[in-house]
Amino acid sequence: MSSFAGVSVLADGGLCPATESFVDAGTDCGYHLLVVQDYRRTKQEAPTGDSITSRPFTVGGHDWYLHYYPNGENQSCADYVSLTVSRLHDNEGADEVVDAKCGFSFVDQVEKQNPVYIRETETCSFPFPRSSWSCDKFVRRDALERSANLRGDCFTIRCDIMVVRDTKGGDSEVLLPDMHQHFSDLFQTIWVLM
Repeated sequence: MSSFAGVSVLADGGLCPATESFVDAGTDCGYHLLVVQDYRRTKQEAPTGDSITSRPFTVGGHDWYLHYYPNGENQSCADYVSLTVSRLHDNEGADEVVDAKCGFSFVDQVEKQNPVYIRETETCSFPFPRSSWSCDKFVRRDALERSANLRGDCFTIRCDIMVVRDTKGGDSEVLLPDMHQHFSDLFQTIWVLM
């Protein structure tokens, strides 16, 4: 399972200042939570193509951040919520290509958070800092608004990242720590922020 790499809380149309510090998962496999409060307000304040950015977090020795587009990343996906994970400039191997498997899910979609599921996803290349991978059509806005995922005008998205260290040597094994050991940290962090 993945290690906890922090939480970003979006409130009042932007990133909550209390969640702006870095968190390092300390492993090649980690997840970051994006808590969207006041969903309707983010939808009103961020037109198509505009995003709200998470705080940075570290997985696999590389720094990452998320972009949340409440009205889609571009016109072709304007009826959807779009999500992007981007590699920040980091000191460790800033010029190297970073290969990773990435996935987005709602926090309660546990089947999509299984390392076996993530390992099956296509490997994404991040050839330089600020390169990104997008999920343009994560969820239709009207479907989100009717779903159980939106509770009290809030929802939580989980981004899993698995950094792949060896793509040329055949099958590389990534050791996966137990996610359950990090759950209490997660709930304590969210409880403190509320």
